[in-house]
Amino acid sequence: MIESIIEKSVKNKALLLLTLLIAAFLSFWAIRQTPLDALPDLTPPQVIVNVKYLGQSPKIIEDQIIYELTNALLATAKTKTVRAFTSYENAIVYIIFEEGTDLYWARDRVNEVIQNVSKNAPKNATIKLGPDATGIGWAFEYALTSKNRSLDDLRSIQDYLYRYALLGVEGVSEVASVGGFVKDYEVTLRQEALYKYDLSIDDLMNALSKNNNDLGGRVVLENGFEQIVQARGFARSLDEIAGITIKTVNGIPLKLSDIADVRVVPTYRSGMAELNGEGEVVGGVVVVRYKENAYKVIQAVKEKLASLHVNDVEVVTTYDRSDLITKAINNLKRALLEESIVVLAVVMLFLLHFRSALVVIIVLPLTIALTFLCMKLFGLESNIMSLGGIAIAIGAMV
Repeated sequence: MIESIIEKSVKNKALLLLTLLIAAFLSFWAIRQTPLDALPDLTPPQVIVNVKYLGQSPKIIEDQIIYELTNALLATAKTKTVRAFTSYENAIVYIIFEEGTDLYWARDRVNEVIQNVSKNAPKNATIKLGPDATGIGWAFEYALTSKNRSLDDLRSIQDYLYRYALLGVEGVSEVASVGGFVKDYEVTLRQEALYKYDLSIDDLMNALSKNNNDLGGRVVLENGFEQIVQARGFARSLDEIAGITIKTVNGIPLKLSDIADVRVVPTYRSGMAELNGEGEVVGGVVVVRYKENAYKVIQAVKEKLASLHVNDVEVVTTYDRSDLITKAINNLKRALLEESIVVLAVVMLFLLHFRSALVVIIVLPLTIALTFLCMKLFGLESNIMSLGGIAIAIGAMV
């Protein structure tokens, strides 16, 4: 059979060269399109559901939400396992589906369950889907440091500038914020003032919710221009919150500052972020979307971070998986170069024939390129295991 292949190849040199050129072109395209990552994704199809119920214990969250949610999820098609973990104010539910299940099909089924369970859940509880990523989606981390800004300022910059900017990068599923303090506006009531003016906590809550809002009116045509009428009541500072009118007493407005103290306080937190033992910082964790090219996404994230400039804020990269990907690719290049040099030296030494050595040197990179083409056709990504296998195969071929 081999003799027949060789004979036909010799007789059809033009066709053989054309086939090799087409294969080389397709292989080069496959190398450019094959997703690059450092770690192989061995995780089964998995969907995460986050539950938040402010101020409640794990037992209450489990009894009022998790029990119904997990039972409904177990009845979902192709569900294999459902695991739930509850803590103070939070719960996480992992839904493992059968192998081969499309992740986005699974997310649609889980979302249907969430919509049904949410109807019976407490009003203050929120149930939402987690990011469309796998267990190895955690690909890039950074920290925000500053010499003059406080931790709550850095957290606000992270939540409202860096996070939203990075979420717009193609391939990014989620940007999680860690560390720092989340601002809360706290109203501390004076008991004697409540008794004096005959007020309840519900009265204050209703007044705050109704007054802290912008209302739209209508459009007035004036001199050929449309003037938009709008009542602005949305509070933008502590003074504006303190100036909200609660009620009128003998024709005099009773303001919130007359019966309470308003101040900014940090939200309760159960952890912190520290950088190299030098103190607390605020950080961000970038999660890459399912089936995306992790290397390209990380490069795009770094370009976006470089384009964002905030005075007295420095961005420090704390974890970058692209470095590991680059090292794996460089290792394959080095192995190919070393093996090619060894083959050239051995063939030249024993055969003293450069063309024979050239045949082997051309076949080696072409074989690797065809391997990437097959990986692309079968939906396999390039990672440490696959690149390491190719490097070993080069030695076996030689």
